Amino acid sequence: MSEVATNPVLSVRDLQCAYIHDHPVLSIPELDIYRGELVFLLGRSGIGKSTFLEVAGAMNLPGGGITGSITYFSKGEAVDVIDLWSKDQDVISAFRRQHLSFVFQETNLMENFSAGENMLLPGLIQGGDEGVIHERVRAFMDQLGLEQKLFDQHPNRLSGGQRQRMAFIRALSGHFEVLFGDEPTGNLDPASAESLMELLRSHLQSSGKSGVLVSHDFNLASRFASRVAVITHDPDRFGTGLLDRENIFWIRDGHWVNRDREWSHEELSVRLSNLIRNQERLVKA
Repeated sequence: MSEVATNPVLSVRDLQCAYIHDHPVLSIPELDIYRGELVFLLGRSGIGKSTFLEVAGAMNLPGGGITGSITYFSKGEAVDVIDLWSKDQDVISAFRRQHLSFVFQETNLMENFSAGENMLLPGLIQGGDEGVIHERVRAFMDQLGLEQKLFDQHPNRLSGGQRQRMAFIRALSGHFEVLFGDEPTGNLDPASAESLMELLRSHLQSSGKSGVLVSHDFNLASRFASRVAVITHDPDRFGTGLLDRENIFWIRDGHWVNRDREWSHEELSVRLSNLIRNQERLVKA
């Protein structure tokens, strides 16, 4: 296994997140995110997927407290996100800007900039070479089937699908080590979603960057992920989402594996659908 695959960029240990003291909503005993991989995070609504993105992405600290560690490894240094929250807000913002990128179902394109300026902005803010960033954005547009004339359009003149693809290009245009996405393909038709995942997977693998996507699309997860992690209900604590090794699947020799079992892409999609459907039945019971 290569150094890229064996050295995590993000390591989670004994994580407990609570919005009310002593009532954790999310528990993750152990999770490592490796360079170059794309991890899909699945689970029923309200199980804690977005909570993980908020905490790991240094966007929000749950009011009821957080324990454990969320550690980023970059250029020989280790930074614990939980420790960051004891520092000035400017320090937290600088960390996000330098190491992380985000894309959401809501595109949040800025209306006072052109579409192209929106896509260029992260890289320019980071001090990147404008020519290099411009060329990268134009290439991404071609790969996602966006006409070059749209570069100069105002965002409010674009379709929802065009805006969504541009939001993704914006997230990829600058420097980052981990990209977090919350339902980033929710507004796209299947063909556009697949082309976007092809681009993302290729970019992560070639650059050694990582991606963590929250999604409800079992088919995309089984086709494009390096690993699929499913948050389920903790059987010992009602109301707590649990991510453990039993529900983490990875690719080996063209098949999905977990605990010495193998699935094809189609079989894993069915397995994931049934797993989450059973979780929803537990809540209603």
